[in-house]
Amino acid sequence: MSYLGACGCSRFDVEDLCQETYIRAFLTLKECDTSQPFVGWLLGIAHNVCRHHRRRARLMMDAIQKLGLQTLRKAEAQPLAASVDFAEQRAAAVRTAVESLGSPLRAVLFLRFDQHMSIEEIAGVERISIASTKMRLLRARRLLRQRLAQWQLSAFRGKGR
Repeated sequence: MSYLGACGCSRFDVEDLCQETYIRAFLTLKECDTSQPFVGWLLGIAHNVCRHHRRRARLMMDAIQKLGLQTLRKAEAQPLAASVDFAEQRAAAVRTAVESLGSPLRAVLFLRFDQHMSIEEIAGVERISIASTKMRLLRARRLLRQRLAQWQLSAFRGKGR
């Protein structure tokens, strides 16, 4: 489920969290309000599963740090080869810019532009006000615009050399 990835879960955890989401949905199917869109209800469950996962991960990291153990950071960096064409570089830049956003901003962008949800539906899934939803979308678009402008400037300078 791409929503879980957009919420900041690692790609390694997404499959497990997706399965947990569907199990919880199945177990609480009788509680589903049929007057509301099903996808909103399901994404609400996914949102809660993701929040619970992050909370558990944070507690685990705190415990590891208290024990004085070294923590490893999972970072996936894919350097762009010189042979990669401009369209692939641009797609990678957009992907990197989106991934650099915080989880709340990434989630509202995903729901708006990938799932084509209305602002009211996003507010319901994220359990925030409509004004907060609009503000998160605004901030996310501004940050993306800034980061992509920086990439475009560096790409332009690189071609001029």
